Amino acid sequence: MHRIYRLAGLFILTATLVVPTVTTAQEQKDTKKTEGETTEKAKGKKDKPKAPDWRASVDGKITALEDKDDNPLTMTVQVTTKVKEPNASAQQQLVQQQQQLAQHQQSLARAKSAQERQNALNQIASSLNQIEQTKAKLFTVKDVNTDLKFKETDGIRFRYAQAPTPIDPTTGEFMKLTKEELDKAKGTEGYPGYAGDRKGLKVGQIVRVYVWKDSKMPKDSILADKKGANKKVDDIQDDLNNFRYDVIMLYVISDPPKK
Repeated sequence: MHRIYRLAGLFILTATLVVPTVTTAQEQKDTKKTEGETTEKAKGKKDKPKAPDWRASVDGKITALEDKDDNPLTMTVQVTTKVKEPNASAQQQLVQQQQQLAQHQQSLARAKSAQERQNALNQIASSLNQIEQTKAKLFTVKDVNTDLKFKETDGIRFRYAQAPTPIDPTTGEFMKLTKEELDKAKGTEGYPGYAGDRKGLKVGQIVRVYVWKDSKMPKDSILADKKGANKKVDDIQDDLNNFRYDVIMLYVISDPPKK
């Protein structure tokens, strides 16, 4: 009997020692599997782009640029938009052609012979063709240039479509960047182009200006100003013309053409 109790005790003791060992081994196996899956996911995972911190963007040409140490960067960008203008001459011509079409249709209704009907049909076809051509001329597209003024805000970023080309201080020649250096300059944030600084800015560049999401708009700072309620129209127009939007990112699309 004592022998049976002793064997039972040994069995329980052995089980107590074995179970944790098996559990630990399983946990280690699961941990390695989890780590492996995490590593595989990390390899294929790309950095998610940050939420945009701008509300809008406009393309244009830098026409004025001021960057002094004591003052924030300011610039004027000329934005070109396509505007349709009515063509009075074409509109008048269209009315005349529509009247002629009505006359030809009446001639067709009064036609008494096959020849008269054919002549009227030919005239109708000609009038319809002229009307379609005139409709295409009812409006003319005109380029309208508008000067918008901007100023930098805290955390402004400068990006360039062309990769930076640093100069070798010893030779004075442009250095060719390696793939790793280019990837580093591009970054992982999802911003366009390559990272740069304000030193590359110049008048005549074509740029894309990103207006900061918290930038005040003219209607918020000028038109909604109660103190300016008694301002004259000309004064309000001057305020609007001199209003500057806050820029959070500036993307240089191209340099000015070489002379």
